[in-house]
Amino acid sequence: MDLQMPKMNGFEANNYIRNKMNSQIPIIALTADVTLMDVAKCMEVGMNDYISKPIDEKLLHGKMISCLKK
Repeated sequence: MDLQMPKMNGFEANNYIRNKMNSQIPIIALTADVTLMDVAKCMEVGMNDYISKPIDEKLLHGKMISCLKK
C-alpha cells in the first residue's frame, strides 16, 4: 500500500479496507520516507508491516511470505 496516492492516501485506503470492507487482507505500507512517526501510524491503523522505497524485492518478498504465514 503506497502511503502517497493521488485520490486516497494509504491510511485512508487502509481504513476503507479494514472498516468498510471488513477485510483482514495483509497490507504492507510502502513509503519513500520512513519516519518513526509513519511506522508507528502504519502499525496503529492496522497495517501488517512496512517497507521503504526504493523497494528491495527480496525484502518485500520476505515480508509478504511472513504476512501470509500468519
